Amino acid sequence: MEYPGVRQWIYEVEDILYHQLARSNFYDELHPSLMIGGSMGTATQFRQYDDSRMQPHFSTRNPVECYVAANHMGEVDTVYRVFRMTRRQAEQMFDASLLSERIKNDNSGTRAWPFLHAVFPRSDLDSGMGLNQRALGSLLSIDQPYASIYKEISSGGSSGDSSGNAEITKIISAGGFKENPYTVWRWMTEPLSVYGSSPSRKLLP
Repeated sequence: MEYPGVRQWIYEVEDILYHQLARSNFYDELHPSLMIGGSMGTATQFRQYDDSRMQPHFSTRNPVECYVAANHMGEVDTVYRVFRMTRRQAEQMFDASLLSERIKNDNSGTRAWPFLHAVFPRSDLDSGMGLNQRALGSLLSIDQPYASIYKEISSGGSSGDSSGNAEITKIISAGGFKENPYTVWRWMTEPLSVYGSSPSRKLLP
């Protein structure tokens, strides 16, 4: 801060960051995150960049969707999220040709199908994932430090489902991130637990 040029650069960068947050839905999604964190103890927010609007986008996820794991330092670095989307939403998000026939043939317009999003350190990959190990120095999304895997999953043997399990459980999108796109805020953590506790939960007894 003693150098005028450096100080000016820091101020300009700060202004850009605040401007991006103001243009996005960050402050709209901050309130539900605080409410969930104070009640459930664990709040999970997903952030991504909206290319069409050229701005970041944030979404606070329902606690029942998310399963988390921590590294040896107790930091959450793995998130598995089970969520649902309609056929229209799935076709907007993924390559429609990779979706199972049960979704392609769904004309209800309102039925929501289950999907899995898994984000974890690339070093945790094994041969069963069907992906190569990370290529260090690569700029491809598939080689970023955090793997991002989307899969369509079975809905528990619902009626009218004529697709095979292999089709339902295959990877429909594989990519990666330089850092974990999920921000997992825990009000406080107790020994032997990766999930957070909160004042509300403490008051339940």
